[in-house]
Amino acid sequence: MTDKTEHAELQIAGMRCASCSARLEKSLNELPDVTAVVNIATEKASLTYDPAKTDLEAILETVRHTGFDAHPARDFAAEKADRMAMLKHERNLFLVSLLLTLPLIGEMLLMFAGVHLMMPLWAQWLLATPVQFWAGARFYTGAWAALRSGGSNMDVLVALGTSA
Repeated sequence: MTDKTEHAELQIAGMRCASCSARLEKSLNELPDVTAVVNIATEKASLTYDPAKTDLEAILETVRHTGFDAHPARDFAAEKADRMAMLKHERNLFLVSLLLTLPLIGEMLLMFAGVHLMMPLWAQWLLATPVQFWAGARFYTGAWAALRSGGSNMDVLVALGTSA
């Protein structure tokens, strides 16, 4: 690297496991004169690069090609507000999924007591489908992005396991 290196901090969206961060770090370090450290806990990539050989847009394109989304890191308050909004959204997904799943769990628990009451299959399908494909959509999109970039991650395992 030359004396004209620059430092950048990127906020990475979509990393859910250690293999995600390792795959992204490997892809970034393959760029010319780029040194990257990806931290899954903070969802950030810390980069040192030579702008004469690699620009920030090429780095962002590499992140997107690897299956993640990235933008330059912002101040702590803005990131905290984004994280709180995401947690609220995930909590709402969980609560709706729980409400839709409780009738299915209830009928399974009744089977242990010898009561074999079952909802019609169409009703079971109506309750399970939104949970699988609406609440679980992030796993399918994450799995597709990982497979498209030639890798695998926890989203692939979850999508395969819940779709079986």
